[in-house]
Amino acid sequence: MISNNNSVVGQFLGAGKIITSDKGYKSRVFWINLSDDPSRPNPCEFELRNDNVSLVNELKKDETLEASFRLNGFKWEKDGRSGVMTRLQVYRITKIDRTRVQAEAGQEPETGFTLKTEENQTEDLPF
Repeated sequence: MISNNNSVVGQFLGAGKIITSDKGYKSRVFWINLSDDPSRPNPCEFELRNDNVSLVNELKKDETLEASFRLNGFKWEKDGRSGVMTRLQVYRITKIDRTRVQAEAGQEPETGFTLKTEENQTEDLPF
């Protein structure tokens, strides 16, 4: 089976209103800037459905978050035309503390192994 779980990290830009369909389904769109370069924004639209429409209620503009989503698509036909609609449906949002991430980026990863340096390197070979 193909995995359909994806995630992105970016800055929250805002959200639309909650829309309720005739059948009682709820949906809401919101936007995340996926660019690290302020001079080249990369806004992407994501969708929340039903019980998840409130996931963005407490978010503030430019807050960093991770959005976990599934790709959902369907084929449509109307008035002699057809096409494919693809939606990025978010099921989880995690706020990210940007200062913590930047501090951790400068640290060495903990691997449990000692890296060889000139001080601790020996000439003994195991063979």
